[in-house]
Amino acid sequence: MDKEYLLTFENSHKAIEAESIMKDNNICILIMPTPTVITRSCGICIKFFEKDTHKVKALIDNGAIKIKSILLKTAQSYELISL
Repeated sequence: MDKEYLLTFENSHKAIEAESIMKDNNICILIMPTPTVITRSCGICIKFFEKDTHKVKALIDNGAIKIKSILLKTAQSYELISL
């Protein structure tokens, strides 16, 4: 099964910008409410899958998208990671 990751953001504007950029780069994403166990700073986050981690990392590394954190979904919760 493909691992699931969440990107969190400082604000909704950055999340919406990232959504557009990720879609333009053919990354399969899902916009969803940010689970309150993660953060309360921005109400939306982006879910993506393991097959696209290299594309997401490139967008983060080159500054195309500005994120707050990356989390890996585990059986019980979410684990803060870096790609």
